[in-house]
Amino acid sequence: MGEHVFEAVIPVALDLSGLSPIMRSEVASAAQDVFGGEYDAPYAGRDLAILDLGANVGAFALWAQLRWPGSTITSYEPDPETFALLKRNTRDHPKIHRVHAAVYPMDAASTGLVRRGGGDIEAALAPVATEFLSGADAAESIEVPVVHPRDLPPADIIKLDVEGCELAILVALDLTAVSLIMLEYHDLERRREIERVTAETFVVERSTAYPWAPYLGDDRYRERAQTDEYGVLVLVNRHPRRLRKVEGSRYARAVAAPGLRQALTSLPGLAETAVGRRVAQLRRRAAR
Repeated sequence: MGEHVFEAVIPVALDLSGLSPIMRSEVASAAQDVFGGEYDAPYAGRDLAILDLGANVGAFALWAQLRWPGSTITSYEPDPETFALLKRNTRDHPKIHRVHAAVYPMDAASTGLVRRGGGDIEAALAPVATEFLSGADAAESIEVPVVHPRDLPPADIIKLDVEGCELAILVALDLTAVSLIMLEYHDLERRREIERVTAETFVVERSTAYPWAPYLGDDRYRERAQTDEYGVLVLVNRHPRRLRKVEGSRYARAVAAPGLRQALTSLPGLAETAVGRRVAQLRRRAAR
């Protein structure tokens, strides 16, 4: 097609007002990872339908609108304080629609959101909170609206950053017409199950793994195996309907990274930077 892929750096301003210094640092670091290509994959398209589950302050929605021009993005965020920032950061973008709700397969109008650290730092929905957070029963909990996955609008692309709910949501969805899934998974067992339940339709395009080891011994989190991991997984439909693969981009060269050391040596430059920031973030948390 005569098309050439360029890598562009575009400044994006996010309103993080009202956040504590620690929370602002955490949110800014996560947003920088998103803007740096944490969820990217070498597929082009425009005028797509995109679901942003766990929208936080809007970084992914803003990035996705630049990445896939003309697309309609529906962003779901349950935490009321974070949702207020999401509204402010996306208010000038009419094709970004915001929904104040969690997404989880349950027939209820609301569910508990366990918060420990303010906003959605160290937060999880009540049905899964005890799987990750120690002392979740004693943490702050608020009621938030919830939407069942079956009631979500159709999508070409789905992004999930839902703190342990990713597998339950995917199992409850009809993914036949979805071309691209990008998600943060929270343990190795869930990652393997996600790959298993999607294997008939999807293949792994890219993965980045981070070790849980720096958290072990921290009484904020449930104990787990030394070899456990969390990370980012990008899945592409074997027959994507409204996306076309773009050859030659840096993300086309990305490979699955089963461990942090391999990630640092084999992932492309932007993802390498994101891994370095995540390591520094883990060290800061461990020092507190």
